[in-house]
Amino acid sequence: MKKQALTFIVGILIGAMLFGGIATIASPLTATPTPHNVYVDGEPVTMEAYLINSNNFFKLRDILAALDVGVWYEPSTGNIYIETDKTYDPDYQGPEVEKPFSAKAVSIPGKREAGIPAIFTVPTGDGPFPVVILCHGHGGSKDEAGGFVVLSEALALAGIASIRMDFPGCGDSKEDFVTQNNIANMLDDIESAKAYIAKDAKIDMEKLGILGYSMGGRLTMLAAEEDYLAAVLWAPAGTPGPTDMFVFMQLEDQEAFEKMYATAKEDGKVTYTAIFGFEQTLGLQWFDDMIGFDPVAGFAGFKGDLLTIYGDEDIIIPPATAKAASEAAVNAKSSVLFEAKGADHGFGIYSEETELTKLIVDKTVAFFLEYLK
Repeated sequence: MKKQALTFIVGILIGAMLFGGIATIASPLTATPTPHNVYVDGEPVTMEAYLINSNNFFKLRDILAALDVGVWYEPSTGNIYIETDKTYDPDYQGPEVEKPFSAKAVSIPGKREAGIPAIFTVPTGDGPFPVVILCHGHGGSKDEAGGFVVLSEALALAGIASIRMDFPGCGDSKEDFVTQNNIANMLDDIESAKAYIAKDAKIDMEKLGILGYSMGGRLTMLAAEEDYLAAVLWAPAGTPGPTDMFVFMQLEDQEAFEKMYATAKEDGKVTYTAIFGFEQTLGLQWFDDMIGFDPVAGFAGFKGDLLTIYGDEDIIIPPATAKAASEAAVNAKSSVLFEAKGADHGFGIYSEETELTKLIVDKTVAFFLEYLK
């Protein structure tokens, strides 16, 4: 019954592509909730469906859930797998297979009392392997909504190790975000991560890279000195001072920032509402460090190869800001800019645009392969 039903569905999809696909692509699209009812073996099924150019469009996962057919998605390849001999399970992530790398949760000894939660991903084999330190964005985590997981696995498949950590108060960190999340502490954590991987015999510290996303890009600019052969910036917050945070923090101008800063000086902290609607509290040192650490001056010490990726629809770190950050690497051996068309600040990671994320990851892995291998 499952295979017959699945064949029927595939036939419908192919028919839509053959008889309605070209017109759909060529003309403006209008999607309206479909008026048609869906039945499986005579029983009504409720699912989201839209009518576009007289064709019904459904989510593949919804169809397979109604048919009770197994399905899973492989993020590192972008492939979708349908398994007709399995029942539907929304949490199923595919068969257990031995991967050609290990991803080990570790606690890095740091300069502060608390350990630094991290994932150390190393290809299978004797090595030694090139290695990349991954730095997440402001208030993010070592997984960066799955984006850094996809990236670290793709690097490992290419023969490159990586380590990604939770900065203070983020992800699995046990530290207090308000008092401990600041640039000084995060830079210390990057150095601690570097010291940790240097002790592993399978790691080649002569082939060291670093990548930073958003605020992680700012940290990369401050941390990447002569011992880094290659660096990648994803939408870097690399402007001296606090202006790169204005859109994120919904601040109109410098005066609005100064008012918030004054509150932090008086109370030791301040709470604001981010552009995405959540509230966040920042400590005084966060403000002091945003002003006191100059990423442009810091990046002058980088002498390796640089790739800067930005989205043409990014309103938090606009293209001009990303380009200016790349230009701060005045002593870089080479510098390449890549504009991701249709990308906002999330690079598809937070909007489930997997093809866009894959584009960014593939570009990044290819770069590190060229300059670290």
